[in-house]
Parts: sequence; structure tokens; C-alpha cells
Amino acid sequence: MIFGFPCNQFKGQEPLEGMEILKHYKDQFDISFPISVKIEVNGSNTDPLYRFLKKKAPYNGFGSFKEKAILYPILKSSYPKYLEDNELRWNYTKFLVAKGGEIVERFEPSVKPKKIEKRIKELLEL
Repeated sequence: MIFGFPCNQFKGQEPLEGMEILKHYKDQFDISFPISVKIEVNGSNTDPLYRFLKKKAPYNGFGSFKEKAILYPILKSSYPKYLEDNELRWNYTKFLVAKGGEIVERFEPSVKPKKIEKRIKELLEL
């Protein structure tokens, strides 16, 4: 199952609220998975789910040189705290969770969902 967690902590990329978010995602991206209410994924108001996810699947470096070249200067100047510890560096960070709730892996924003497909099939034993 895929779940989406809107967050507006990255250059104001999610300014919508409530049902507007769901409508936008359905219209723009034709999604069919559940979307939560808007949450915070970094800082003192981090949602408990993301506090747990970040603890179990720590940050392990930017996904690519290109991603680092693009995001690092933005983060360094606008969000230097996001470069510390296990904070999410940008939107579209993904966490793969097994059926029993085990946190399997963290994927940084540059990793496209298609790249995770093989790993998901392995976990589902397909």
C-alpha cells in the first residue's frame, strides 16, 4: 500500500490545505492511494510517524551527485538544520515498510518509485 503525507516544509511546495490537497493530487497525478492531512516531517513538530521512520531508517547520503548539486546549496542557505542527523532533505523521500511494520529502507527524493518496484516485489514474494 502506498500512503502520501503532504508537507509544506520544503520551499512552500504544498500550500494547499485539507481536501484541496487530495483534489489536486487526484487531478494532477491521478493518484489512487490515501493521502494524510498535512504534517511536518522535520523540526520540533515532527509527526510521530516520521520521528519513528527517521530513527529506524537513517539518512544515508544524497541519492545522486546531480541531486546533491541541486539540493545541497538550497538546503545549506535556506534549511541548514535539514543537513543534520536524519532530517528529510526534501519532498518525495520514501520509506519502504514490510508487512509486519519493519522499516526496510529509506529512499531519497531522486529515487523514482519505479526503481523501488523490484524491492517491493521481493518483500511481497512476487
